Amino acid sequence: MNAENFPEVHHNLFLNDNPDQLLRVEWNRDVQYDGFAVLSRTNTNGDSTDRYGNLFLDPRIVGGWQWPDTNFLTADSPCIDAGNPDGDPDPDGTIADIGPFFFPQGNLAADPREVYLESLEGASSDTLFISNIGLRNLAIRRVVLESETPDAFVLFGGIEDEQFLEPGDSMWVYVVFRAEVDGEYVATILIVSDDRDEARVEIPVRGKSLAIPDNDGIGIPPYAMHLSAFPNPFNATLQLHYTLPRPGWWALRLYDARGAEVMLLKEGFLPFGTHQLHFDAGALPSGQYILSLQGRQGAATRRVVLIK
Repeated sequence: MNAENFPEVHHNLFLNDNPDQLLRVEWNRDVQYDGFAVLSRTNTNGDSTDRYGNLFLDPRIVGGWQWPDTNFLTADSPCIDAGNPDGDPDPDGTIADIGPFFFPQGNLAADPREVYLESLEGASSDTLFISNIGLRNLAIRRVVLESETPDAFVLFGGIEDEQFLEPGDSMWVYVVFRAEVDGEYVATILIVSDDRDEARVEIPVRGKSLAIPDNDGIGIPPYAMHLSAFPNPFNATLQLHYTLPRPGWWALRLYDARGAEVMLLKEGFLPFGTHQLHFDAGALPSGQYILSLQGRQGAATRRVVLIK
């Protein structure tokens, strides 16, 4: 074996930085390692590597009988994002990690990433789900609403003190919009956590308050189509508000999270304007549901959460 056909070792980690011990060729002492184990570069994490991207540091892996399992990387491991940047990324979309298991970096998931609310008559609300999709506990440190018009928005379920979400767990907050003066309003739901990639997430919230003239439908704009539910999440009873842009045949249905119809709440010929419906879900199990309002003139949906 000579220097020309000596195998190159790329993007690995070694605890020993002595090349004579790491790669020993007993029959050819003249082989040159051409920069192997010579720290000459830095990777995307700022750690020193040789010309092949190899690290010579403590890998910081999980020890035996610790969560989630032996040989998983810890949150401060230098192996994270230290693989070949030109190779296939990890399942979470980041640069490949060194080692048998990748470290999931995108632990925090927020849905939706933007909230839009219209208030025609009464309040409008929506639910924000915050989930831990990683493999380690996620510390949620703050969930607050920031707005220059705080009287127009109210956040329920926000936190100021740290709490933890275990892998697979979720929490939710819901924001209510109601403005006395017609116009457009903006706010931000701020989520602060110990997520490695997104320690600070800002969810934009936009609200629009509109008046509907009583003029037999003349001049009612297209955005009058509206469906809201309050409170959300709810416990057994729900107050529905929906606004129709034109008179016609309308149907209001409830679906489960899989898209299967649960029940028909309202169907028939309805006049334009705002309508209310009191819904008792006492016979339904807890979970997520979808309200769907449909007619020839348009459609609207709203996700609601039943908690018992």
